[in-house]
Amino acid sequence: MVICSDGSRLGDAVLPAAARWGSDLELAPWLVEVIGPDESVSEIDEPRRDLQAEMAVARLGRLSESLVGRCGAAEVQALHGADPARSIVAFGTRLPASLIAMVTHGRAGFGRLSLGSITANVVRQATCPVLVIKPPVGSSSTAK
Repeated sequence: MVICSDGSRLGDAVLPAAARWGSDLELAPWLVEVIGPDESVSEIDEPRRDLQAEMAVARLGRLSESLVGRCGAAEVQALHGADPARSIVAFGTRLPASLIAMVTHGRAGFGRLSLGSITANVVRQATCPVLVIKPPVGSSSTAK
């Protein structure tokens, strides 16, 4: 099972439902976050480091601890890509995943058209079922 996070509290609202589904279906969880393709830096006389990927993996590692008692230890992965939906679908296909779990930000109408919808694109492109959770009203969308 691929559980998608975007680094926000809103994005992490998928965890409780994903944990229940993972436990009930006995799915091995993977926590993933998509970061941009060019988000690395290098320091003088240091090997090239991908600091954004390191931060994402560390954050996902902390999140995975909340899943341990519910659906088992999660593997974590930072995915690189300019198109988050394509990166998520490609990762899920390579596993192969039995389920992809993610939140929807609940945009509709013109807002969805002008901003695009990662969740809608994953639903259209995925080769496995996609569990879409709409967080409760009032959930914070600020990054952790």
